Amino acid sequence: MAGEAAFACRSCTARRTGQAQRAVRYVPRWQRVCVRHARRLLDADADQPLEHLDLRGAAEVVAAQRRWPGVARRGVRDGVEPEQAFLLAHAVVARWWEQALYWKQEEI
Repeated sequence: MAGEAAFACRSCTARRTGQAQRAVRYVPRWQRVCVRHARRLLDADADQPLEHLDLRGAAEVVAAQRRWPGVARRGVRDGVEPEQAFLLAHAVVARWWEQALYWKQEEI
């Protein structure tokens, strides 16, 4: 099953092909962090100027991505598909941001 398209990590693309150019790949949302280069890969929309978000200041996101394969395996063992687990976690975080009192003052 093909997922949504995201930009590939340019550094990883350059390492594999020898050319640092824009590339697109189909990858599930729960696998869109390049742990090697600490980047969150963004949706590959035609009008999207950004390819990734820099996560070097958010080490916990990269650490969570490293732990994800184990979480996914345990979920599958208990009858929960990775997509279901990711969607639930996303909904919780999105709901938290909706209820945050001072969200406009938050900075990355």
